[in-house]
Amino acid sequence: MRALISVSNKSNLEPLLEYLEQENCEIFSTGGTFDEIRKLGFKAQTIRSLTGVPEMIGGRVKTLDHKIFAGILAQESDQEEMRNLNLEYFDLVVVNLYPFKEKPGIENIDIGGVALLRAAAKNFSRVWTLCDPADYKKYIESPNDAKLRELFAYKVFKHCSAYDAAIYENLSGEEKSSIDLNEISSLRYGENPQQKASLCIDESESKFGFADFKQWQGKEISFNNLLDLNAAWQIVNEYEEKIPCCAIIKHTNPCGVAIAPNASQAFLEALSCDTVSAFGGIVAFNVTVDIAAANELAAIFLECVIAPAFTQDALNILSAKKNLRLIEMKWQADTKKNIYRINGAYLTQKQNLELLDKDKLKIVTKKQIDETSWVDLILAWKVVKHVKSNAIVVAKGGKAVGIGCGQTNRVKSVEDALAGMDIDTRGAVLASDGFFPFADSIHLAAQNNIEVIIQPGGSIKDQEVIDACDELGIAMAFTSIRHFKH
Repeated sequence: MRALISVSNKSNLEPLLEYLEQENCEIFSTGGTFDEIRKLGFKAQTIRSLTGVPEMIGGRVKTLDHKIFAGILAQESDQEEMRNLNLEYFDLVVVNLYPFKEKPGIENIDIGGVALLRAAAKNFSRVWTLCDPADYKKYIESPNDAKLRELFAYKVFKHCSAYDAAIYENLSGEEKSSIDLNEISSLRYGENPQQKASLCIDESESKFGFADFKQWQGKEISFNNLLDLNAAWQIVNEYEEKIPCCAIIKHTNPCGVAIAPNASQAFLEALSCDTVSAFGGIVAFNVTVDIAAANELAAIFLECVIAPAFTQDALNILSAKKNLRLIEMKWQADTKKNIYRINGAYLTQKQNLELLDKDKLKIVTKKQIDETSWVDLILAWKVVKHVKSNAIVVAKGGKAVGIGCGQTNRVKSVEDALAGMDIDTRGAVLASDGFFPFADSIHLAAQNNIEVIIQPGGSIKDQEVIDACDELGIAMAFTSIRHFKH
């Protein structure tokens, strides 16, 4: 038995080497890996001892030699030719590539490693190929499993494809459009029991967010949970941690959002926006859930709570609600394209990461915006970005007191946002994700004491809308940014 081992990631080598030693395997290796094998106390030979040629060009050329590739690619039927050429077979190739994703650069573009992997994977009918240290144990346990050998070969081609995509993306500055999905967990079902579903990751991307979350407790997480958790998580992270924010979600739309001095107060304010819809909801925080917040959360029925951290006291309190899913996850902005499946095709688009620049807002009315309104105006604009179109958000006192979503006309969304608010709306602000096509929404806002409106502008009826605001004493700002969410 002969093996070629050349790895950048040297983890899990020792048990593999112990197994190969028991099998009397002859090992050939390159410089750094050769040193590591000897350091671990095992025998190995250099590639030079096989090829008769030293590593050259600063180590860029090590394994590109016919004696190596013939030994990998030769099949059983080639025995006579191999004997005539005085060549020997390789049975195992253990290679992982220069860490280009972690350390991008021309010198970290692997050449020989990719060639070795592809050659061995091509000849999977005879040769084992290991490109992932996590697979060494499986190989040791099942060295005669031909199907496993074939699956490892498929994994090699997938690995090389992702590696090339990472190089292309880094050098070109363009995002790759292909996806390389790998299931990391099956879900109970999808949106409905008759639909199968799973949580997948793209193997070519770094792991963060819902590819790397921690569930402290609770029932198995579901497809719908993940959609709602993602929606809630996006909202609260519109604010930095120094401004505690809480969002409560039902069916991917917020029913309450608030900012406050601490987590517990932010939750209570968000809850007060719509106590009926909050029942059985998803709650997100952009700050640690402490004992005070946990006590408030424990008082009502919720499906999930997501936060960057939970104190031990908070975990102890919430452990009494055994079905409540507690999700811990660090925030990292996702800048990759969104990909949507439609019938027979895909749509891709960049993330909606446009920020509101207060200095670039255009005040289009005679009435100016009072400084006291800015906190609520910014809150309303941040929240409306995450509400299904047509979207309207009314804010006052640091919380979204009224939300209208998913209606087929804008005035109906305004009616929904304003309906049932049990507060004094004087001084409240209103945000719209798209322009107002008519002035009817402005009159409705004025009847409910709305004093400031923020919207993208861009309608042929803009002047009519502005005139209505001037007549009714409402201040209005144009953002020139639309926030449709379908």
